[in-house]
Amino acid sequence: MKSIVYKYPTLYRFFLTLNHGKKLQDIYQIVAKKIDKYKTVIDVGSGICLLKNHLHVTNQYFGIDLNENFVRYARSKGINAIKMNMFNFKKYPKADVYVICGTLHHIYPKHGLLIKKLKNKGKLIVCEGAKKNLLQENKVTYLVRKLLDKFLLDNDGINTFDNRNKWNLSKNDLKVFFQKLKAREIFFYKNFVFAIWN
Repeated sequence: MKSIVYKYPTLYRFFLTLNHGKKLQDIYQIVAKKIDKYKTVIDVGSGICLLKNHLHVTNQYFGIDLNENFVRYARSKGINAIKMNMFNFKKYPKADVYVICGTLHHIYPKHGLLIKKLKNKGKLIVCEGAKKNLLQENKVTYLVRKLLDKFLLDNDGINTFDNRNKWNLSKNDLKVFFQKLKAREIFFYKNFVFAIWN
């Protein structure tokens, strides 16, 4: 069962903005600056396709997401959005650049597979937020977070809370993870880590 924010795209946008503030726009601007003009871009796990508004007008954009509500919302805004499982690699439209932003924690433990497959298709840009250390939290805090997550917050209805809760990577952990996958460039912005493959 999806939490309420995954059922209502405008509520999802509100919570993203509430959680990240100005950083949200900054993140998409940073990604957009790494994409040349006249390139076809696929936004993997695109949500409501916020990246589209930051790309150059010459870029062709496709958002892919499994959430029908998000895809329908993006299409209502005139955006090319496709309902598709991101692991169905044969169905991807042809593209120059693939972007994965804020998605890896939703697909844990298959996050490495996604990167391995897409880094060989074209330029790959990944952006993911580092997590706080949750290993010391007590059972009550854990249960409260799990309950809030189930009904209100980050429950996408696909990956379980317990799986997503294992995504407990610090900035340094993310850097090491991206280095092991041979990223060409790794850099930080606040609590986010960016990695690029060509």
